[in-house]
Amino acid sequence: MDVLNKVLTWVDHNRYLAMAMVIVAVIVVSMVGCKPITAGLVSGEPVTRPQFEAEATVAQQQLEVQRAAVEKAQTDVEARAAAKAIEVNAQIERLKAQATQEVSADRAGVVQDAAAYNAAVVSFQERLSGGYDDLEAQEAQRVALARLGEQVVQDAVSGTLTPTGMVSMGVTFLGLLGLGVTGDNIRKDRRITTLETKAAAQT
Repeated sequence: MDVLNKVLTWVDHNRYLAMAMVIVAVIVVSMVGCKPITAGLVSGEPVTRPQFEAEATVAQQQLEVQRAAVEKAQTDVEARAAAKAIEVNAQIERLKAQATQEVSADRAGVVQDAAAYNAAVVSFQERLSGGYDDLEAQEAQRVALARLGEQVVQDAVSGTLTPTGMVSMGVTFLGLLGLGVTGDNIRKDRRITTLETKAAAQT
């Protein structure tokens, strides 16, 4: 009792000091008995500092794994894009080559058609000219034969037809026949030339 009375008396005389000591004691006890905790980065449960730091290390490792996966995915995408670009460029070059070949073939066809047309025009002009020449030669031959026949009739009627005149008229007649044969040969030669020109244009 004496000790308790002494303590109470001391507390009564030093009440503020006693209160400070009690507060300090409570703080010390709370600091020693209550450790700091927080939510874990991985588990989400309340953890202490060492546990928090351990989970932070695990979380950082997981992030590193994810970063490596993302970088690998980006590299793969870029590689596929480059390969696709090469493939597309190759297709474009093939299409260009095919288009160039087709255009060249079309141009060659047009050139061949133009050559055939020009040959046809030349052939037509030659046949047209030859036809007119042939007609004019035959008409001239018919006129000459008519004149020769008329001369024979006149000489016969007038009594001036002599053997020498008949021979001269025969020679004239044979000459007219020769001109006809020559005209036919010229027309045949032109026909052969026309056929050769057509054949050369078609090859």
